[in-house]
Amino acid sequence: PWTPAITDNSQGKTGLLYNWTITPVGSFTSLATLTNANTNSPSLSFADLQYPDANQNYTLTLTVTSSDGCTHSYSQTLTLYARPNADFDLPANACGPITVSPTTTGTDYGSNGTITSWNWTVTDGASFSQTATTANPSFNLPVSTAGAVTYTFSQTITDDNGCSDVVSKDFTVFPTPTANFSLASSTCTGTNINTLFSTGTSSSSNDPTNATLTYNWVITDATGNTVHTDNNTLPNYVFVNTTTATTTYTVTLTVTNSSGCSNTLPANITVYPDAIAQLNTTSLSACAPFTIDGTNLFATTYPTNGTYTWTITDGTTSTTQTGATGLNYTINNSNTTVTITLTVTSANGCNSNTATATITTYDDPDPSWTLNATAGCNPFTPSIASVTATATGLTHSWTIVDDATGTQVGSTLSGLSPTLPQLSNTSNTNNATYTITHTVSDQNGCSDSQDLTVTVYPTPLAAFNINT
Repeated sequence: PWTPAITDNSQGKTGLLYNWTITPVGSFTSLATLTNANTNSPSLSFADLQYPDANQNYTLTLTVTSSDGCTHSYSQTLTLYARPNADFDLPANACGPITVSPTTTGTDYGSNGTITSWNWTVTDGASFSQTATTANPSFNLPVSTAGAVTYTFSQTITDDNGCSDVVSKDFTVFPTPTANFSLASSTCTGTNINTLFSTGTSSSSNDPTNATLTYNWVITDATGNTVHTDNNTLPNYVFVNTTTATTTYTVTLTVTNSSGCSNTLPANITVYPDAIAQLNTTSLSACAPFTIDGTNLFATTYPTNGTYTWTITDGTTSTTQTGATGLNYTINNSNTTVTITLTVTSANGCNSNTATATITTYDDPDPSWTLNATAGCNPFTPSIASVTATATGLTHSWTIVDDATGTQVGSTLSGLSPTLPQLSNTSNTNNATYTITHTVSDQNGCSDSQDLTVTVYPTPLAAFNINT
C-alpha cells in the first residue's frame, strides 16, 4: 500500500473551490482511493500491488475555481510500483547437523525492477540466530539432542524502486539419537561379546515423544572384513583369535530413532590368543646316555605366552624345569622312554596349553662273549668260544692290552670271531695277565663292551750245577 503526501500549492482569491480527481492511465482496475477531494487537503491511498502484476500509472488532477468563476487545472502522473515478491524453497525437514541452502527460484519470486538486496534471518526463537545478505546463502543448523527444533527462515528483498517484501518459512531439524555403550578394552579368544558390556547400552532416541530405537551392530576384524552383524540390543558373537599374536576387532553401533535419524559409535577391542605350546619336535631317540636340552628340544616363543614349564616323567618319578630353553635332562639308561610335557601359560590370563614329546634311548647291543680257555702256559694263544650279538649290521672290535705295561698288543681286530694273537710271559716265576675288550656297535651308533682277563703262566726254568 502507498499513501502519497499531497501538498496544496494553489494560489488565488480567498474562497477557492477545489476538485481533485485520480484517473488510471491505461486499462486496469484502479487501486486508488481519494477522499476529501473538494478540499485543499485531500487524502490519497493505493491498495497493495505486487509482482507479477505490472506497475500502474495514474493522473492526479487538481482543478481550482475562484470566486469569480475562473478555473485552472494542474495534473501530475503518479506511478504505483508493484512491490517485489519474496519467495524461496527449502529442502524437506531432515536430521542435523545439516547445511540448508534456500533457493530463490520460487514460483512467484521476482520484481518488475531489479532486486538489489537480500536480507536473511534464521532463528529457532531461542538462542540460535544467523543472517546473510546474498541471494543464495547457506546456513549450518546443528544437531539436536533434545527433540525436534523448528527454525524460521525469513527472506527480505528490496528492488531498485525501494520496494520490499518479506516471506518466512519453517524448517524442522529432527532429533539425532545418541549411540552409547561401554565395552571392555580386551578379552581372550572364545569370549562372547555379550559378556563384555560393563553397563549394557545406554543409547537414547533424544525424542521426548518417542523413545523407540533400532540397533545395528557391525563387527569387523583387523583387515576390515565384516564378521558379524546384529540387530539386537546387545550383539551375540564369540571373538576368535587363532593366530600367534594379539588382534583387534572394531565394534560399531548405529542407532536409529523414529524420525530416521542415526548416530554411530565405534569401539576397538583387543583379542588375545590362548597360550601356544609348540615344540620343535614331538619325538627324539638316541643312545644312552642321552642329554635333552635347549639344543635339541625347545619351545617356540610367542609374545602372548607367559611361563614355560617342563615336566619330565620316566614312569616312576616326575621332575619339573622352567624356561622356554631351560630344559636339561639326561637319560642314563638304554632302552628307556621318558615323556616330556611342556605347559605354557598365557601372559594375558587366557587358557594354558600343553605339548608332549616322547624321548627314547635305544637298546645297546650285548657285548657278551667267552673264551675256550682263559689261562694257559707261555706262550698262550686264546681263542673265542662264543659271541652273543651276532645280528647283521653289528660292528665288532677287539683290543688286547698288556696289564703289566698298559700297552696294546698288536692292532685292533674286527669281525665276529677274529684270530687272537699269541700271548707271552717272559717271567719264570710270575703270571702275566692280558685284558681283551670286545666292543659291539649297532647302526644307531650305540655300543657296549665287555672285558675278559687272560692269564699266561710262566715257563719254569730247569737248571742245576754239578760239583766235581
